Amino acid sequence: MPLLTQKTRYELFELSAGDRGGYLTNAMFNSQQFFCHLLFLFTVKDFQSAPTKTKAFFIWERFLAPNMVHVENFEAVPGLDIAVECDRDNLTGLSGQITVMKAQQDAAKRMSWAQRKWTASSRVPSAILFNAVVDKICKKTGDNAFGDIEARLHSTTTWSGSTWQGTAKKYIPTLLTELAAAGFDGTKSGFSSLRGQLT
Repeated sequence: MPLLTQKTRYELFELSAGDRGGYLTNAMFNSQQFFCHLLFLFTVKDFQSAPTKTKAFFIWERFLAPNMVHVENFEAVPGLDIAVECDRDNLTGLSGQITVMKAQQDAAKRMSWAQRKWTASSRVPSAILFNAVVDKICKKTGDNAFGDIEARLHSTTTWSGSTWQGTAKKYIPTLLTELAAAGFDGTKSGFSSLRGQLT
């Protein structure tokens, strides 16, 4: 793969949809940490463009909830760990919003079809639901995954090691299927370019 232009974490978050695949592929080649952090940014951008509860729950449960291990009944999702680094205190407000959304979803299941239709628009999550968390993750000082990403992501063109390569090829295809099932767009989230690298 050709070398990519070096980007800051904020420039990566604002990449055009057409450019995300190349950087996500480089992140996958480099490490699990690079991959999960960049995929998180890109799925949030996808969510912002077309917010749904299904996308919101996926982002919360796979990327963020593992930081909230004290939450009652939390269960790790089997497969590839794609949790990003985030202080638990920064997730308290978002956790409450997710709880409200799940309660609304459960209530909607008990409504008649007509009621669900007429109230559907009121249950669409805000497009900026994850903005505060993204900002806090990106602004974290000290040991921050994005510092390494900024320094090395653009120059990564081959797999960094056989162990991670084997793990990626085993688990990422299933993850891509799960992303698509949750409604994420392969181009907007950057993952449409990955399948050819996993054979």
